[in-house]
Amino acid sequence: NVPRRAVMLASPPVRFEKKVLTGAPVAYTSSNCRPTRDADVRELRRHVGVASYGRCLGTSVSDAALDANRRVANNKLALEQRHLFVVAHEGTSEPYYWSEKLWDPYRAGTVPVYFGQHRELHLEKL
Repeated sequence: NVPRRAVMLASPPVRFEKKVLTGAPVAYTSSNCRPTRDADVRELRRHVGVASYGRCLGTSVSDAALDANRRVANNKLALEQRHLFVVAHEGTSEPYYWSEKLWDPYRAGTVPVYFGQHRELHLEKL
């Protein structure tokens, strides 16, 4: 689900340095609750304000609002634009995998707090 190159290179609607924070600095959007992902966000909440959108972890906006006019992606982007950071937590743990969860925060002009697969590069001696 990685967006097209033009989408990835487009300027965000609101530049990070122009944002005016009026609520929680971090956004989390999920309607597919997973114990590990939700536990990570609960721990993050102990240290910083996190606005939660979707079905998981108590919501700041209802699913009906997210699904309005079948434009979930655009609504998610509009919600993420209100925050400085967005939790970008992959739903799968595959080597070298990333999804729109990493790219969407950039499109919203926010900084992703990324939870995903990591691999160390090991170079063998020739």
